[in-house]
Amino acid sequence: MIIPSRPQPKFNLYKSTPEVIHGVHFYLQGRNALLDCLIRLNLKKGDAILLPSYMCFSSIKPILDYGFKAIYIEPNNDLSYDLELVKSFIEKRIEIKAILLVYYFGLSLEYKKIIDLSTSEGIKVIEDHCHSFLKEFKHFGLNSQVNAKIFSLRKSLPVRDGGVLLISENFNLNNGSTNCLGVFEEFFFYFSRKIEKLFSLININFYSKFFNRIFNLRSNKNRQEFLNYDPCLPSNALTNYLNDKNYLLNCESQIKANYLYLEKKINFLKIKIFRADLAAHSILQAFPLLDEKGGLCDYLRARGVGAWRWPDYELPECINNNSDFPIANLLNQKIVLLPIHQDIGIRDMQYMIKVIKDWIEL
Repeated sequence: MIIPSRPQPKFNLYKSTPEVIHGVHFYLQGRNALLDCLIRLNLKKGDAILLPSYMCFSSIKPILDYGFKAIYIEPNNDLSYDLELVKSFIEKRIEIKAILLVYYFGLSLEYKKIIDLSTSEGIKVIEDHCHSFLKEFKHFGLNSQVNAKIFSLRKSLPVRDGGVLLISENFNLNNGSTNCLGVFEEFFFYFSRKIEKLFSLININFYSKFFNRIFNLRSNKNRQEFLNYDPCLPSNALTNYLNDKNYLLNCESQIKANYLYLEKKINFLKIKIFRADLAAHSILQAFPLLDEKGGLCDYLRARGVGAWRWPDYELPECINNNSDFPIANLLNQKIVLLPIHQDIGIRDMQYMIKVIKDWIEL
């Protein structure tokens, strides 16, 4: 049985008229939105942004290539932050002009004290909701102390594009006239996803080590610089999904139900749910487990479950295996993410539970 890590797209030939959402601007990916965000907030080359050490390098590579600096701060084991440590960084590193607050996996993390501190020190506050669009879509807006929010809608919806910047009202941007995706790119996305569906139906495990090596080589070989930070027009598919509020509400409802089902079953197993105190009250991108034993992710993938670790091999090189950042490395090794997206059903979850039980009993 194959349990895909992401939902299948619906094929829509038409393009509906997008609702006007003031201050919302589209990009190919979230990383493009982040780069444009820093530029629009008047940061200059050489200025620094305070980032968590537990971070995906590809998401920040464009800002480094442009000329911004990254200063990394370690989170606590539960992804909270020591307020005094944040304060000391801001006071000692005068080049810090902005801070990025990440809502990992869609968890409703509490950042109010850090936002208050940053605002009082004149530091720009950017919230990273790349994992948490479905928690935010019903009330797009900015806290008066938050300068911007960025999103990566492809983490929640079956689309190829989906970078979004929500920025304070005094910035007058438009999405230009260029499409985020060309016709061929959009067609290839649909085609590749249908091949993935076919593989699932005939039980070809594209999560096996063999396919992983192929995908990783392809990813590394074709990695682009992504320095195009101009807003663009969203794809047909993305426009349709955003206009279909019933679809978005059904996604939210299904993901919540999937989480609660798995939570109930997993509570009887000898494995911990990461931040269970927050997860039940969030709309998650994935179901986070703590693998204290080791090997769970590989075991699941070898049996057709599209589980993953984040950021995995994309942890920044200066962080990976660096003893100055033990928590980022620990979280990268131990957190395993199970798919709970809108296409996941009871049979899929029963299979995942069975595989986890088998692994525990090894």
